[in-house]
Amino acid sequence: MNRNITAKMNREWFACYSDDRLAALYGEGELDIAEVMTRRDGEWADVSELDRRWVFSQWSAQQAPHLLREWLARVLDGIEGEHPKTVTALLRDPAATREQFQLARYQADREADAAWHEGEKTARSGERPAAYSARALSYASRAASYAALAAAEAKTFDTRSAGKSALCAVRLALCATEDAARAASYAAVSCEEHVVSYSAGASRSSAEEASYVAACAIVCPPQTDRGVAKDDQAGEK
Repeated sequence: MNRNITAKMNREWFACYSDDRLAALYGEGELDIAEVMTRRDGEWADVSELDRRWVFSQWSAQQAPHLLREWLARVLDGIEGEHPKTVTALLRDPAATREQFQLARYQADREADAAWHEGEKTARSGERPAAYSARALSYASRAASYAALAAAEAKTFDTRSAGKSALCAVRLALCATEDAARAASYAAVSCEEHVVSYSAGASRSSAEEASYVAACAIVCPPQTDRGVAKDDQAGEK
């Protein structure tokens, strides 16, 4: 597994940064993925967490699909629903096959469609908590679907598509978190819109931060009290 990231790799992944920007970040050398995820000095000070997650998704799909699956499993752990739980179990099963992921995706998509239609129906009748609950279920199922798709694509070495699908799964999981918060808030505060919006936004921000932290935790080695990586202390095995 190659942990190093270069400007050239970013260009091959069709990064949105200009060549000059990539050169300023990476120079002519390479950076470990952990540095890419956490570095905050110099040119890296204004690199967003969103952009860092993008690099992680592309790198892990190509170099470490098992880490991509673990990241998606941790994201899905944060949302409710039968299909997120089913797909999470598959993501953490090294023996899971492409066919299993494809079947899970099909089932999750069916649930997502049904829940979305239910949300539309209840919204028209003015039942806001129920409508947002249904939408949250739809987003959660669709997030599970894209996570399964990413895993299936990685198994066929379609790494660019796998990275994109993984990011879609994360975005949909954030939507699920936001609408679940809306449903809970509407039920609790009798439809005070500003309170609902604040609660939903805070929940989404918290979930977004958690998805970034999860990616960092996967690639950054644990530290001892002296600030030395445990793996480095133990030595190569």
